Amino acid sequence: MHEAAFASSLLRIVLEEAGKHETAGLRLRVTGIELETGALSCLEAHTLKGCFELLAEGTAAENSLLTVRARPLSGYCPACGQQVRAGGRSFSCPLCAGGSVAWEGGHEMKITAITVTPFPGTAPGEAKAGGSTGRRQGPEGRGLKP
Repeated sequence: MHEAAFASSLLRIVLEEAGKHETAGLRLRVTGIELETGALSCLEAHTLKGCFELLAEGTAAENSLLTVRARPLSGYCPACGQQVRAGGRSFSCPLCAGGSVAWEGGHEMKITAITVTPFPGTAPGEAKAGGSTGRRQGPEGRGLKP
């Protein structure tokens, strides 16, 4: 069950990122996390969510919504000369059934967004000035390492 190790890393990264945007008098609560995983990452989304939920208890990420999206595997088929995407668990070409597709990637894991709000009783005016509330996104994402 390597999902527990990834959930632990995910929680650490999310709390670190949220903490970077806190100021005196302003504490942030993580309300949502969006994660993209490659088709070959071998993560079970339901198990990852359950592990994350348990580990997040008592932290600023408790009760946050973790959304996991699997990215399809893509590659090039030299037999038919087409860029293709894998369908299901078949690794042959979905167009010509050729077995020599050069698959690309598939092992990625990337945090694509972290949504935060101020904890009740903190100064939301300060959050707007620092730009630390709302949804944070970046095309580069953050990779996860257990």
